[in-house]
Amino acid sequence: MHNNLEHIEKNKDLNLTQARDGGLAIEKSHYRNQIIKGFAINVAVALVVFLASFTAGNKFFFTIVRVTGTSMSPTLSDGDLYVLNKLAYSMRNQKIGEVVVFKDPDDSKLSIKRIIGQPGDTLEIRNGKVYRNNTLITEPYLASNTMTFIVETYGGKIFQLSEDEYFLLGDNRENSFDSRYYGSVEKTSILGVINNS
Repeated sequence: MHNNLEHIEKNKDLNLTQARDGGLAIEKSHYRNQIIKGFAINVAVALVVFLASFTAGNKFFFTIVRVTGTSMSPTLSDGDLYVLNKLAYSMRNQKIGEVVVFKDPDDSKLSIKRIIGQPGDTLEIRNGKVYRNNTLITEPYLASNTMTFIVETYGGKIFQLSEDEYFLLGDNRENSFDSRYYGSVEKTSILGVINNS
């Protein structure tokens, strides 16, 4: 009988050990599931935040624009895609030489042109060249031998820019409807700058 009691005690100890080890295995498994669940939740939250930021960024800070037409050749080509930085001008003013997207004053469609003159400048087109404040401007982005004319007269014309006005020209001067025809563009019509370098 003593042997039977001893055997029962050993089995009892063995069952307790197995129960403890099994409980430990269950506890480890539960802990691992909690870690995986927490990780999955963090990834899902990060993904939602990323998508929300991308959507907001696309609407408010940047967007992709496609060039349509040849008015900015040879710098930009028909069908090219660029990122329009809408945030840049909330932190600084527009700069001479920048390529910008703006609402065309003639038909309110979006256009892409280059800033040639800024507020307070006087621009003159004469003998196929552009002068800003009586100084011939250098335009390395134009195709060689490009001439700038006012189509109606093929003569000279002077443009005086007031506060918040910009003078915009296409790089393909023979095929660009720009400030030579519709005059200056207000700062509020300029949506942002594209980086084409």
